[in-house]
Amino acid sequence: MPTLEEFAAQLATHIAHDRGWTLAQATRWVERHLDEARKEYREIGAPLGDTDVGFLAWLQPRHQPPTA
Repeated sequence: MPTLEEFAAQLATHIAHDRGWTLAQATRWVERHLDEARKEYREIGAPLGDTDVGFLAWLQPRHQPPTA
């Protein structure tokens, strides 16, 4: 699993390419949204621990078993 900084950098690179933004614009966008998500995570009690690792785990998609 990447660190929070690595995840943010990868996401910013993807956003910049996808939206045609500069890397600086995309980095600011990613940082703002990660800050908002971290606030939400803490508001619900940081269920996976108030660490970067717990926050990143919370951001990951949840496994959904197939339905019949």
